[in-house]
Amino acid sequence: MRRPVLLTLAAVGGVIVVLGGTGIFAALSDTARSGTNSIESDALAASSDLQVATASFANNVVTCGTFSDDLVSSLFTISGPPGDETAAGAFYCLRNLGSQTVALTVLAEEFTETEIGCTGDEINFDTTCGPGLGGIDNPGELGNFTVVAHRGYPCTPGEADSPGQFLLLSANATTPADLGNLDPGVTRCFSSTIFQNSASPTQEQEAQSDRLTWRFAWTGQA
Repeated sequence: MRRPVLLTLAAVGGVIVVLGGTGIFAALSDTARSGTNSIESDALAASSDLQVATASFANNVVTCGTFSDDLVSSLFTISGPPGDETAAGAFYCLRNLGSQTVALTVLAEEFTETEIGCTGDEINFDTTCGPGLGGIDNPGELGNFTVVAHRGYPCTPGEADSPGQFLLLSANATTPADLGNLDPGVTRCFSSTIFQNSASPTQEQEAQSDRLTWRFAWTGQA
């Protein structure tokens, strides 16, 4: 009877040794870890990022002024008889701070014509001359013959320019004029000129004491 008891105790002891051994080996392992790793991406330049500056022209050289996202000042403030050949011109520069080559266009946005008076013989040609009733301005007629010419111009002597595009300013209010391409990091110079000499005598009578206002808006499409 004593031998089976000893064998049973030996078997139990073997189980204890195995379990204990497993615990011992687990305690002998360890894990080392790094700090939290990270990747942060830098900002990319926008594909199209236009800035504009007014410019002066002398000795066949265009000198750009201070660039900004928008111009506070106007390019044109014209006064005189309707149809008077002003040929008023303005120079400006565009630069592309974006990362892609863009197609440039210019639009005469916020185009508005208003009657501000009824003078001379205007009433005989324009029966709606003068301010309208109820504070609503009647539309003017200056846009019927006011022409704008957009042209790429050399920033420095020897650079190529582009032929001018002549169109009614009223048409430019709905149809953007093409100014060509502008590569990233590049500045191009331009001129815009206003003409009124195509007015007929009747149009001159109709358009007296009128006002025309607009803003040029340049767009770079990547």
